Amino acid sequence: MWHYLFPALIMLQPCDALHIASNIVPRDGTMRSTRCMATADLCYDEGTGASTGVFTYVTDSSFDELVIKQSSTNPVLLALGATWCGPCKVIEPHLRRLNSQGDVVVVKTMLSDKSKPLREIIKYLDDHGHKISALPLCVLFYDGEPIDALLGRFSAKQLACFLEKQPVLGTLVRKWKSQQPPAPDSLATAEPLAEIAESGFERIEHLDPRIQARIRAAAEASTCSRKFG
Repeated sequence: MWHYLFPALIMLQPCDALHIASNIVPRDGTMRSTRCMATADLCYDEGTGASTGVFTYVTDSSFDELVIKQSSTNPVLLALGATWCGPCKVIEPHLRRLNSQGDVVVVKTMLSDKSKPLREIIKYLDDHGHKISALPLCVLFYDGEPIDALLGRFSAKQLACFLEKQPVLGTLVRKWKSQQPPAPDSLATAEPLAEIAESGFERIEHLDPRIQARIRAAAEASTCSRKFG
């Protein structure tokens, strides 16, 4: 059943995997709500780690086995996201392709208000210098330790560059990078805007107002911020 909120808001569809208790607040202070983005491969049971589609989902009870121990023999990329996070959905195709190659294991965890089994993971990352301040957050583990992290939305090219700079991965990244499909023109145009936005808004004030608006929109859309833990 669809529920109507206020005339100014769009319709929301209830989902047990998600609490839309606090909407994302943009810099201009306005409120906006989004439809529940939870799909079959994002909604999951809180357990010891269940495989859903191409990903294995990790909770506190399975973190040591699926991430720490597994990374002693294979690089493991822990992708942290949430059902309400749009950028998390954007990066999913890149994670799927990386995981299907088999050389880097991609495991996921979805943070929500019901994520009590994830508190130890959050604490572990915080203690090791990877505090979750925004989503998506992808943390690379190798030899039982987190060695680097990638924050925010990224393209296939940006993921390849992130992995390529890791000495421990060697030729694995070059193999994966060679398998990437060419980016559509629209994505190729949007990515430089996001990169400009990340460098600071003070550099764009001289640009056409319409260009400024596109850059600011790209920055807003690159991450989702929320209080965790």
